[in-house]
Amino acid sequence: INFEASSALNGPLVHILRNALDHGIEDEETRNSAGKPGEGTVELSAIEKDSRLVVTVKDDGKGLDAEGLKASAVLKGLITDAEAATMSEDEACKLIFRPGFSTAEKVTDVSGRGVGMDAVLTDIGNLGGKVDVESTKGKGTTIRITVPLN
Repeated sequence: INFEASSALNGPLVHILRNALDHGIEDEETRNSAGKPGEGTVELSAIEKDSRLVVTVKDDGKGLDAEGLKASAVLKGLITDAEAATMSEDEACKLIFRPGFSTAEKVTDVSGRGVGMDAVLTDIGNLGGKVDVESTKGKGTTIRITVPLN
């Protein structure tokens, strides 16, 4: 990996890790009532595949709520009711990459400002890469960054 590209990953990875901790991992009581261990897990891994670096951040938190994401995007005027009604679960999960999108109920030092995941997408795109999201409500979320090695 060239040093410039690896340094450029720092910001996006910090945003993703913060989101996993602030939005994804539930408190101990909520996790226990859902039949999960009290402590959440966030895994960070990286592999080389086909001359590309694949960095994965996976949490075992609450996952993304497609209906909640759509409702939040409609409230913020990012999509219409009609768009929300025809949007697939996968498309709804990708709403997290829209500028101005946030599900945080309050702004904290960590999140809620509506910047972050759209910046991640832009930064990774500038490196010639892509960002994918997979999520299962109640089970967790996986964010995968794929960038060229050079």
